[in-house]
Amino acid sequence: LFRSQGSAYVFTRSNGVWAQQAKLSANNGQTQHYFGHSVAIDGDTIAINAHQANSTYIFNREGIFWSQQQQLIQNGSTYNAGNFTSSISISGNIMAVGMHVFRVGSTNYDVGAVAVFTRSGSSWSEQTRLFASDQSINTNFGNSVSLSGNTLAVGAYNKDEPGQGNQGAV
Repeated sequence: LFRSQGSAYVFTRSNGVWAQQAKLSANNGQTQHYFGHSVAIDGDTIAINAHQANSTYIFNREGIFWSQQQQLIQNGSTYNAGNFTSSISISGNIMAVGMHVFRVGSTNYDVGAVAVFTRSGSSWSEQTRLFASDQSINTNFGNSVSLSGNTLAVGAYNKDEPGQGNQGAV
């Protein structure tokens, strides 16, 4: 029994009826990886976060069959597992992965970040890391992301504004 390994389920709609098409699991899934913590889909590509594995898995569809194409592993943070996979969004050949507890260098404060990936052929690679312009600590910047074409919105639900504790910001 694999506890908290989790799965992602794919449903398709035909003539107004939804039916399960696939159940996806990581090829190297392990107990307590929390595969399926967040998911994003665009066309024939699904990105699935495994929260405690610090990984995002890419699946592609050919016909009705889905197969794992790539595993992206977070790097460059001094914080422990789980910071790479708070949120995910995909639009065409661009993908954003939120890291709401990302720490820069040896600081003791989470500033959050978003990793932006681009696809070339069938391979994804990280192009940049985005940070809030004010890099306030413990704002949970990257807890939610939404990507549409060349526009990305990033949520920071714990952001303090003057006179408004934990008001949040996007």
